[in-house]
Amino acid sequence: MGLTGQDPLKDKGVSIIGSQVLPSKKLYEKDARRTLYARSSNKERAQKLQSLTNVATVKHMSPKYELSLSCCNLPTSDEGNPPSTMVRVQSYTNQGDTTALATLSHTDVIESSVSPCYSHLVLLDLGPSCPLTGVLEFEVFSVNHTNMEMGDCTLDGQEECLLEGVVLKSQSVKGNSVHLRVGNIIGIATCNISSLTESTTTKELKLPLSQGQFVCGFLVVNVTQVSQVEESYQLRRNALVNRTDKDLPGGVLPNILTNVTRCHFSFPSSKTEDAKLKVFEEMYECVFNIQVPIELLKCYNREDIALLKELNSIGALGDKWLGVLREYQAMLHESIQSYSQYIGEMENLGETCGFKRSTVKRDETLQFIPCNLHLQRMRVQSSHEDTLVTGERTYNFCTFGCPADHGRSFKNGGLRKLLSECRSSPSFICKSTEGKASSIKQTIAKLAEIRTAICKYNSALYSATADAKPTAMNEAVTAISKQIQNLFWMMETKIVKEAVEGLIVARPGNALSTAPPTSKDAKRMSMKRQSIAVVGKCTCGKCLKCVPSPSDWLWNGSRVVQISSKWMMSDSISSIQNDLVKIVGLVESATLLVVDQQHLAVASEIGIGLGTFKPTYVWSNTLIPEFSKLKQTVEGLFRVATTSLSFALVQLDSYVKELKALKLRRDVVFSQALTSLVTSFYTSISQNFTDPSYLRQIRKIGFLAQFESLLSSAGDESGMLEDMCVAVAELACVKFQLLDLRSEDGAIDFQIKGTRDSLVVQFLIAPDLMALLPDKAIQSGELISVVPVLFTQGVNEKQTFAHIKHDLNLTTSLQLQDEINSQSLDHLCCYVKKFLELVKNQQSSQAQLRAVRVEDLLSHLKKTYSTHKSKNIELLVALHQLVHWVRGGRMTSCKSGKDRTSMSVTLEECCMLRNNHHLPGSEFVKTLSTLRSHGTRLENCLKNTGHRCYHFNQLQLVLLPKLLTPPPFTCRDPE
Repeated sequence: MGLTGQDPLKDKGVSIIGSQVLPSKKLYEKDARRTLYARSSNKERAQKLQSLTNVATVKHMSPKYELSLSCCNLPTSDEGNPPSTMVRVQSYTNQGDTTALATLSHTDVIESSVSPCYSHLVLLDLGPSCPLTGVLEFEVFSVNHTNMEMGDCTLDGQEECLLEGVVLKSQSVKGNSVHLRVGNIIGIATCNISSLTESTTTKELKLPLSQGQFVCGFLVVNVTQVSQVEESYQLRRNALVNRTDKDLPGGVLPNILTNVTRCHFSFPSSKTEDAKLKVFEEMYECVFNIQVPIELLKCYNREDIALLKELNSIGALGDKWLGVLREYQAMLHESIQSYSQYIGEMENLGETCGFKRSTVKRDETLQFIPCNLHLQRMRVQSSHEDTLVTGERTYNFCTFGCPADHGRSFKNGGLRKLLSECRSSPSFICKSTEGKASSIKQTIAKLAEIRTAICKYNSALYSATADAKPTAMNEAVTAISKQIQNLFWMMETKIVKEAVEGLIVARPGNALSTAPPTSKDAKRMSMKRQSIAVVGKCTCGKCLKCVPSPSDWLWNGSRVVQISSKWMMSDSISSIQNDLVKIVGLVESATLLVVDQQHLAVASEIGIGLGTFKPTYVWSNTLIPEFSKLKQTVEGLFRVATTSLSFALVQLDSYVKELKALKLRRDVVFSQALTSLVTSFYTSISQNFTDPSYLRQIRKIGFLAQFESLLSSAGDESGMLEDMCVAVAELACVKFQLLDLRSEDGAIDFQIKGTRDSLVVQFLIAPDLMALLPDKAIQSGELISVVPVLFTQGVNEKQTFAHIKHDLNLTTSLQLQDEINSQSLDHLCCYVKKFLELVKNQQSSQAQLRAVRVEDLLSHLKKTYSTHKSKNIELLVALHQLVHWVRGGRMTSCKSGKDRTSMSVTLEECCMLRNNHHLPGSEFVKTLSTLRSHGTRLENCLKNTGHRCYHFNQLQLVLLPKLLTPPPFTCRDPE
């Protein structure tokens, strides 16, 4: 069980994230904070990530032992009924004249058995509180199930103690703990700790249970030393290279998980009579929890700064658009400043790497961070092997609170409804072109790529000519020609032509002279410009860069002309083509000259080595002026296109007041959803880093990200669901990329590039790890797409009332849930179809068996969905199985990622044990109860609320589906 203590801080003026305390007003106290959108150096970032992941390093390597407990020959009651029992484990240590008592753990409750075998394993960690010289005491209690209930209770026993969340007292108790009726002690067994740890292999002890002078049965203790590899999470790159998935629970890639909470269990298997399933349940925090929002906001700032720079140079506009432009510029400037402040605050939080508690989900300073995000991991070791599931397998589940803007009201609905209303408002001028803004941003991004490529090949041409390398010269010119042809193609597209025409029409008077402005005019016009300055702008008043309206003026090859209604783009394109032909001819001549003179030098034995001849007269006198002329014309064409497209965005987004609120809300919910996606993808790629079939799958058909929502479709949660469905849908614009880490200061780094409509999350990995990748395409940087799907199923009491109202035709709230599930099922079926095509092309028998299994699961999912059952838990179970078999990412959420999420993820774990590892059906309910009452999810509740219990009231417990109902002694009524 976890050792996280209760946080005494309950002041509403304090925001808590993990163990870090942040004053609520801190964000606005530093108005002069520096702009933080610039990236840190690779060395600084590698050191920060290394320091964050070092939190997971074990402080000491003292031996640990697992104790598996069972009893035999326990006495029955006077009526002959077998007892229901649990075992408490304590240690005694002599410290001088006093004896120190420490409660180590307790087992789960086994009902009605004289020979109980407890599933919850006790972890014995040798240390100061539990030395080798100490004594272990095992107390077997009888449990009175007939009087077990929620809340306060009286107990029959006379002992008073605290068993990690289970209070045993002889009177009514009120407090933060969960209560359970426990009867008298059946018997006590003791042994020296040294006798348990004598052997490094498995050892079994049979201890008598004493009650006074009588023996009341026996306690059997099986001792196993925990592998040191399981406990060592320190990052050492040289050791990582030779490890496999089984050696390191996190996989091949460096570990990004911290603050682990572990629970160990042993469950029976139906494969053979003596077979056991050893289950390790683990819950982690993740360094991406804060680092992904920081990188995302930096990316957004870079995008807004680039757009603002274009808008600042847009020049004169008519009165119709001048006010809109200034309002849009002010919005961008305010957004950049605000996001820079958020970045600074989150970077301060990132120094201690925590998570965002559910109790502060409305805190504005933490709004970009997902609520209660954890990675839940279940590792199963079985003593037998199956055809498709090997003896050990790992299952990962990402759990978090739903991505929603909790700091704002849901009275008017969520993003889905707000965006629909915005599009239908009179101020939205482009109803028929809703996707045009996205197309414009994609076009701007493509133009930027072409411009970067031309600059790259331009430098290559300079270098090749200076070094007299004919082959490299021709290759550079050919590449430049190809990129210029791409530019011509972009300029001829409809979207660019319309943007240029729109900017010309927006000019005052729509009639501009063709004479270039004087420096006096330039100074006068520049004073009328928007006050938001562009850093590094030329102010000489003479060159092309500082004319009053740079987008109006273009070098056509012979002179500067002003773009007006009479300007023809074809003239500039023709000029560029002529200059390009001339340059190609000059390069060919220079190439021939270099080759000829090199041959002459060799033939005459002058001593000039091949490749050392430099035709400086060709470069300085002919080629540089011509290429500078071409470069100036091309740059002018780029400027016209990007500025016109930027203004087209202003025209589309003329409803600035509505856009400002929606822009922030979309960024908030998208940041939360992206963080969970990045965590899930990294975990998946790490564990399958050397699996060629998995890498081929995600490269060909993308990474399946399946989000599960347990929100109801009524009340405020309906607005949260609308936020979530928009955020998940927008994840389709995300792509992943694996690249070499050039710095030697770390093993992992990551960055986010692109725009809101096309993001690339890049993982920079050390070259020695990248060399392990069997897929050469991914190794060379090929992009991996994302296929996000969202399935939602309301399960609480509000969903029950919504179904009743729907049956009485009083509401249509269920329509939202049906629409989301229907669309997601179509997308999932499409992905599975592509998956089956890939798998069936493989020749292995396991691949064919996997294909048959996936087809059966898909058929079962469709059948389950078609039942239209209220609170269709069978639909969720079918989804869990299918997504795991197609090796997709699983993310589960409810309002806070705590109570309903815990019920769902433990149900998923039990289904995996039953379907994939032969857990007997008769043990299913017991196993489910054990995971919920003694697993990591209660620790998640403790970390969030300070109470080790689930927060369900009596009405919620009655109306929850049976498979999602927690054990009664693990609940408390929320205040």
